[in-house]
Order: sequence, then structure tokens, then C-alpha cells
Amino acid sequence: MKKAFLLFFCVVCFVWAQEEVGPGNEEFNAVAELAKETLVLANGKSVKGASALANKKFIALYFSAHWCGPCRAFTPELVKFRDNCAKKNLPFEVVFVSSDKSKDEMKEYMTGEKMKWLAIPYASPLRGKMSNQFKVGGIPTLILLDGKGNVVSRDARWDVHILGNDAYKRWQSPNYKPLTYEDAKKASSKKDAKKSSANNKSQGKKNNKNKSSKKDK
Repeated sequence: MKKAFLLFFCVVCFVWAQEEVGPGNEEFNAVAELAKETLVLANGKSVKGASALANKKFIALYFSAHWCGPCRAFTPELVKFRDNCAKKNLPFEVVFVSSDKSKDEMKEYMTGEKMKWLAIPYASPLRGKMSNQFKVGGIPTLILLDGKGNVVSRDARWDVHILGNDAYKRWQSPNYKPLTYEDAKKASSKKDAKKSSANNKSQGKKNNKNKSSKKDK
């Protein structure tokens, strides 16, 4: 369990950026840029960013790639979270910013992981622009924005990983504070301890049952 945890959380996949990461532009508004873009879905269909993201309270930029191990570990969690939000009609959407090596790999990743969210087209300069603006140096990275383009969290993946479907409720809190890697380690330790305790109790009951059977004989 601990080895799997270290593999997921400690291995860093660096972005193979097409553009050199430079200083961000303070006037840059990611939501406004997305509204001007024609976004794509896993099935190949295109949608206007302005209409697709209209009235969204939260928009998450997901920087990821299929070749990244930690990305493949986290993506199913994000897919489950996003789809649950959609079922509840919550004003939330994910926009995928691919770091895959080709358009075909990006499409394969999206279809393989059943991503129903939006994506910036592979050929669009906005992919690199987003990475530059937010200074993304490693993936997976999940940047959470509000509907106006303000940054709510620069890495909301720990919220999703630890809280699951309750992450959305946490984001709504006026006292919201992003969870961290350290919080993830603590949560994992508690989970392991609880599992170990349950196993010990189960084994104890089994041993007592065996002792009782021997006495009866």
C-alpha cells in the first residue's frame, strides 16, 4: 500500500511543453480565453467555449498526459468526480490541457479514460499559453478557477483525491483552504491504520472461534 502511495504521489511527471515557460501575464484571463476557443470532446465533436462554460461556478484546468503514471492514477478519480457533478447538475466543468505527444495520443487518452469533459484542441496555441501562464512544471495539475477566471486553487487534485464528491462542497466554503500533499499522506496513514485495525479484529474473532471449536471437541 505504501509503495503504491509513493508511486502515485512522489513520482513527478514533467510537462513536455511546446513553448518555454515564461512569466505570467497578470491581465490574462483563462476563462475569457476559453470562451473565445472552440473546444473539443472525446468523440471528436466541437463546441463553442462561450456556450459550454456559460454560468459555470467552477472550471478546472486539467494538465495531464497518458504517458504520465500519476496522471493515469488520478484521472479515474477526476472522471468519477466530474460525472457525479454533472449528474447533480452542479455548475462545474473540467477543461483538459493535454501534454500528450500527439493529437492521436490525446484522443486515445480521452476515449480510453471515458473523459466526458471539454479539451483545448491539440493544435491550439492556447495549450502552451495556459501552461506558461500558470507556470505548470509538472503533471498532473488541476487548477481550479471560478466563473470569472480568478484562481481558487493552483492544485485542487488533493481535494478531489481525499474528499471525492465532497470536494465541490468544500470549494463553496468562504473559508476554503486547499488540501495538500501532506494532507494526502495523513489521510492515507489513517486509512491504512483503520484497515489494519479491522484486519486485526477479524483475525482475533477467527482465532477465538477456532479456540472454542477445539474446546468443544
